[in-house]
Amino acid sequence: MGATGAVGSTYNYAAPLYQRIIKAHSAGDLATAEREQAKAQRFIDVMNAAGGLPAGKRIMKLIGVDCGPVRLPLRNLPEEHERKLRADLDGAGFFDFSSKLLTSDYAGLGHS
Repeated sequence: MGATGAVGSTYNYAAPLYQRIIKAHSAGDLATAEREQAKAQRFIDVMNAAGGLPAGKRIMKLIGVDCGPVRLPLRNLPEEHERKLRADLDGAGFFDFSSKLLTSDYAGLGHS
């Protein structure tokens, strides 16, 4: 059909990183694509170590999009785990390449 795309839950919080990976790969710059992919793997490892989906929901909140609680039978990440998650994400450089929610973007979605 000629369509090109990608689907991934971590794209929600690290779209700029994945855009760089795709751009580098498309340009044949495999060294850059691999280096950027290693960054993705580091933060995914942190997320998985912190609990997977519940940690992913908390990451969305950390970048400014509160998606609410996880569904049962999962449990929300306790606050003390959130502090460790944030510190570990910081250590992985996540906030240097994560998606950023602009207040004006959020307001445009009917929120204030």
